[in-house]
Amino acid sequence: MRDIKFRIRNTVNGGVDYVTIEHLLTSDQSGMSSKAVNDDFQISQFTGLKDKNGVELYDGDIYTQWGGVYKCDFKQVIYEEMNSLIFDGDFEIIGNIHENPELLQETK
Repeated sequence: MRDIKFRIRNTVNGGVDYVTIEHLLTSDQSGMSSKAVNDDFQISQFTGLKDKNGVELYDGDIYTQWGGVYKCDFKQVIYEEMNSLIFDGDFEIIGNIHENPELLQETK
């Protein structure tokens, strides 16, 4: 069974945290408004896969595979993995849509 983890990027200060679902459920979030979460944080879920270098693949990551450049869509990984789209270790993460959107533009 895969770990349920999230990557949380603070758009205000650029910080990045990796947290488990247990942390989110048990930590005191009373000081965070839904507006702050929507405006100040970008949240990506871990897919359960790692690239050929052992880097965890999160929703929104950009990776190379079979000569192409792709954006990870969490729904694609979970529901279409059985159709051989992404195999654990069969790709390389090169960035993410929040910090490196130009990586996707170069492929068009």
